Amino acid sequence: MHYFRNSYPRQVLRALTWSDSMSSLRATALAWPALRGALGAGRVGAGEASAALGAVLQALRVHGQHDANQAALLALAVQTYEILRPLFPDVASVLRSIPDVDAHDLQRLDDKLAAQNAKPSKIDKSKRDLFKKITSRLIGRNVGQLFRKEVYILDLPTMHIVKEKPRSAIDAAEGAGLEQLFASGAPT
Repeated sequence: MHYFRNSYPRQVLRALTWSDSMSSLRATALAWPALRGALGAGRVGAGEASAALGAVLQALRVHGQHDANQAALLALAVQTYEILRPLFPDVASVLRSIPDVDAHDLQRLDDKLAAQNAKPSKIDKSKRDLFKKITSRLIGRNVGQLFRKEVYILDLPTMHIVKEKPRSAIDAAEGAGLEQLFASGAPT
């Protein structure tokens, strides 16, 4: 099983964590067919399977702050887990190693995978949302959002908004005051 070490699938999985988010997004499109091809050729062992899922999770940590990358990487992670879990049960240990992961959520994900014995062609939204919940502590965030503290003001008084002022003096309720200007007793 040493084929995977210096192979095309391995290089594509390494490209997922490159510093350039666009390159990572493009590598995401290549990773699924490369992994499927390596599995079809029987060139993936238990260690390589865990490393493949680990590479996708690492890419989520690095590029999860970008919405396009996050969506593509979550889809790839679900597909990777879905295809590798029945073949290599140790792949679940990669998800168990995530800090503060809920064992009940992992069991629910495995139950959903067991319920669908067909070929994983389309990603179920519930599986993707559950996988996102499991990996939420891993998904990278923008530096500006890392230490943001939500502020809630409970007793905020209502603001009195001033109604729109008339555009001209003629539209005003008291008029333009022209009659006072031309009155006989007006100062000159």
